[in-house]
Amino acid sequence: MEARARIPIVYKIGFALILTIALAELALRAVDWKQGRDADFYFPKHGMEDSYYIPHPYMGYALKPGFTGGLTVGHINNLGMRGADMEVQKPIGVVRVLCLGGSTTYGTHVSSEYNTYPKQLEVALGETAAPGVRFEVGNCGVPGYNSIENLIQLELKLLDLKPEAIVLYEGANDAPPILAAGFRADYAHVRQSWRSVEITRFEQFLLRWSRIFAWATRGTAPEEQENSLSHYVFVPDFRGFHVRTDTKIPDEGIAAFSRNIRNMVALARTRSCTPILCTFATCRSKQAPGEHTMLDTIARLNDETRAIAAETHSPLVDVAANLNDKSELFADWMHMNDLGSLRHGQLVAAVARPALLPAGGK
Repeated sequence: MEARARIPIVYKIGFALILTIALAELALRAVDWKQGRDADFYFPKHGMEDSYYIPHPYMGYALKPGFTGGLTVGHINNLGMRGADMEVQKPIGVVRVLCLGGSTTYGTHVSSEYNTYPKQLEVALGETAAPGVRFEVGNCGVPGYNSIENLIQLELKLLDLKPEAIVLYEGANDAPPILAAGFRADYAHVRQSWRSVEITRFEQFLLRWSRIFAWATRGTAPEEQENSLSHYVFVPDFRGFHVRTDTKIPDEGIAAFSRNIRNMVALARTRSCTPILCTFATCRSKQAPGEHTMLDTIARLNDETRAIAAETHSPLVDVAANLNDKSELFADWMHMNDLGSLRHGQLVAAVARPALLPAGGK
């Protein structure tokens, strides 16, 4: 009998390699399918057509007016706020309150725009409105905004809406710059101008058809993607700038935060607007390992907020003292769920109501 031709070892290795790659590709696609990710997850959003962020020359970025998305976004109104449209010229009989902050004001982890704390504040204030008076609360929270962006938008945009009061809920987004190496008072050591993202056609092809390439070059965390907000506005490798401050919180960072809050208070007063200050609530049991310095820094910022409220005779809502570490109210260590947002709105209403009595409370 004629002996069978033997398959060269190089062919066997090649076949095994191809089979391994194919199985790995299938496995990663199965994981992505289970986690709700598709190829678009790994793509930057060119022109931001599909994003609710747009570049802004002074604030870095802003919410896109008129954008409507899923439940996590809802509607961005005509003025770039989350929620229903708002007239620039305040109607007669309307008492306007504007809530400034970051994602915790915007309501990143609530089920819809109707469950954010500003909306709950509007509902609570409306329950005690005087006849012929309607309370209108604007959700001016923008994910990622810290006290610097909020100071700028207050000056350039929000005070022109003639609010009777503003509510400041600041702290979480100031803590990372304060804890970063090479601190600068304008936070330019970690923040940058809007950075556009371009990828080649070959990269587009690989991202579309190879999940192995996507995982290897982009990872699977939303904040690691080139279409994430942090990619557009933070300096490269900004997380590596974090400095553990187990024994000391940088005083220059606390001073910069204090400057920003004091300036917002002063600006509001120049336009006969009542500034309402809030401490920032956190949940220690839901933080990731190694994040305890973030909470320690926020505690220092809360002390500063309390001191500024006392010195400037501004109403204070001590959200931290009332809601800290109540895990049933939090989706993670700083973002509240629907129940937490309800409690948050009610707390602010209890302080805002007497401050707004001349404008239409009862």
